[in-house]
Amino acid sequence: MKIPPSSKRRIGDHQFCNTIGGYEFDQTVTNHLTVGIPNAQEDQEGSYSCHYTSSSPVRYENCSLTLTTVTSFCNISSVVETEPASLTCTFNIDVSATKNNFSLVRIGGADSKGVDIVTCTWLKDQLKCTTAPGYEVNNTVTDRLVIRVPRASRDHTGTYACHVNGSKASGFQSCEFILKPVTSFCNISSIKETEPASLTCTFNVDVNATKNNLSLVRLGGDESKGVDIVTCTWLQDQLKCTTAPGYEVNNLVTDHLVIRVLRASRDHTGTYVCHVTGSSMDGFKSCDFILIPDVPAAVLTVAIAVLVFIPVSLVIIFLVFKCKQRKEEDKNPTKQVRSVETPLIPPEVLSKEEVRSDLALYLFIKNNIKI
Repeated sequence: MKIPPSSKRRIGDHQFCNTIGGYEFDQTVTNHLTVGIPNAQEDQEGSYSCHYTSSSPVRYENCSLTLTTVTSFCNISSVVETEPASLTCTFNIDVSATKNNFSLVRIGGADSKGVDIVTCTWLKDQLKCTTAPGYEVNNTVTDRLVIRVPRASRDHTGTYACHVNGSKASGFQSCEFILKPVTSFCNISSIKETEPASLTCTFNVDVNATKNNLSLVRLGGDESKGVDIVTCTWLQDQLKCTTAPGYEVNNLVTDHLVIRVLRASRDHTGTYVCHVTGSSMDGFKSCDFILIPDVPAAVLTVAIAVLVFIPVSLVIIFLVFKCKQRKEEDKNPTKQVRSVETPLIPPEVLSKEEVRSDLALYLFIKNNIKI
């Protein structure tokens, strides 16, 4: 049985009603009275009955107040550092109708109960919300509340829960805010020794916005972790870079950074990686700087001589063969003539015109065979 929320006593023709905290009564009694509960809480659950003073026995019937369990869950997408994000609390009730006070809590940290990131309180019918630095809310709620993070950082990461005051914490499902890892890859073209070169680091974030310190590392060597070739640090929004000898950088960075090599040498060859300070090395893809071998002048001269000698030699061999073949043909001309000669007719039988014709044919065949 609950402690009576109200009691009444009469002085003369006047009645006086007292109510305990959390209940309201308008001092009106007829054949019924109404006790209001502006903001039902867990400790107000239980059985109630209405009693009045009478000389005869009265039967009292109880009524029970049972609170519906308020539940909620939250949702937030992972983003890359410095990008905007939003966290949404979703309730199983319309908080603007129930006028429940509520809060967004980040669980963990120094306080085992968590830290209030957003606290919203109803003042009459107006919702007033206060937020921790780096969070925004527009004081509008139904069964959802949207909390904005204009610029995500590591300070915002953690586990969150949307909590309705006076309700069991077991009904609130938490969500975790995780930043996407920073990744990078580098690119450099192979060139000949002494030529200028440039290496480009490309990131999945705008480092000019995130203000992350970064470096270009050459892997291997005496140090197992590699050697810092370029180191860039933000000092009051100004990027300051230091470089190893033989490298240059212009202190300008966005989502990429260009490092120049003025005169490539064997000292510059190796495997490079672009590293954002504080991020895992797993997200950074390396690149190799390789020099194109320079062919010595003597080797180049021999190669050219060989390339020229081979076709000239083939031409000479061909000409020698043709000359030898022609000499052999000149030594044996009659064999070829006989093969095409026709039996001679006695001159006395032929006329002058026939003799001229046969002589011309003979000379034609002979001349063509020599050619």
